[in-house]
Amino acid sequence: MIKKFLSILLAVLLILTMASCQKSPNPLPKDEGNKKDEQQQDSDDIDVSKLLPVAVFTMEDGQVFEVELYKDVAPVTVDNFIKLIRSGFYDGTLIHRITNAVIQGGGIFLDQENNEYQKHANNIVGEFLANGHKNNLSHTQGVISMARASNYNSATSQFFICYEDCPYYDGDYAAFGRVRTGFNVIKDIASAPIVGASGDGPPIYHIIIKKVTLKYVEQK
Repeated sequence: MIKKFLSILLAVLLILTMASCQKSPNPLPKDEGNKKDEQQQDSDDIDVSKLLPVAVFTMEDGQVFEVELYKDVAPVTVDNFIKLIRSGFYDGTLIHRITNAVIQGGGIFLDQENNEYQKHANNIVGEFLANGHKNNLSHTQGVISMARASNYNSATSQFFICYEDCPYYDGDYAAFGRVRTGFNVIKDIASAPIVGASGDGPPIYHIIIKKVTLKYVEQK
């Protein structure tokens, strides 16, 4: 009896061993979702504190220019600009003003009927000398700065980019970066015809910023 039982047990164990050695014809796929999450986590773990943030502007006509953002010059301004980029705030905004020295944008949009409307972000402190903040970045060609009303702390999202030297803005406006590549695009925008003959007005046709994205590069 015992001998018979042992024979049956041995046979069962042999069958189980053979089954475990066979390859499944339909193996389960790897969890690519987890792999993706791990890659995202790796990206999130990158320390960007020693890297230079760069805003990448893509215009509706496909032209691109890039702007370096100097957190050491205007930390509050740069943090606000990055926050707005990440939220998609600037996507679809207009370059709504061209003067004889700067182009301005960052707050005017078009509705479905092609009518312009304004959207506001939160006010930030004005990081410039007249408001008690050291800012040594001069408004030379290619420099980006925050537009504002008469109140020193009224800047929100609108910015201007100098295509000519504008030293008269130094100390009164928060410069916070410089065009890195694509200055020819700025000059092209600046050459657009504007309403009126004063040298300061909206362009005759809409100049649309399709999107603004953010990247980080090694500091030179």
